Amino acid sequence: MPKRVHSLLLAGIVVAVVGVGIFVGRQAGAAVNDPGSQGDPLVARSYVDQKIAAILDRLTNLESAVASLQKAQSQPAPSTAAPVSAPAPAPALKQGSVSGIYVNIRSGPGLNNRIVTTAGRGMGAGVLGSQNGWYNIKLSNGTVGWIAGWLFTVQ
Repeated sequence: MPKRVHSLLLAGIVVAVVGVGIFVGRQAGAAVNDPGSQGDPLVARSYVDQKIAAILDRLTNLESAVASLQKAQSQPAPSTAAPVSAPAPAPALKQGSVSGIYVNIRSGPGLNNRIVTTAGRGMGAGVLGSQNGWYNIKLSNGTVGWIAGWLFTVQ
């Protein structure tokens, strides 16, 4: 076959493939709602109206609840109970600090318990108790957990 026939045949195949691609692309695009179009459920008027109505209903319910709480708060409750004395102060906890570089604080004394949080070297904590070489501690942020004794120094 002459070279010119090969070139024409190749050009015809390319045109056919491009034409089929354009046709398929248009058909696929026709089934999809363009973002922001009337068919897009995120902006369709009825969808938005339903969501706004639900939010306004919830807002009205919350406003009613706040009003009744304020009304109940403004009315003093009759006091018939005897005065209560202040609770005794809690005994001071032994203090300690984390001696490991990056330590797991666990939900129980042992490596098989889940990790509650982590602590870094030098972080202080109060000692609540101990068991099997582990300390039950309370960190300064209020988190309670267990730390291995070899990673904690009691002062």
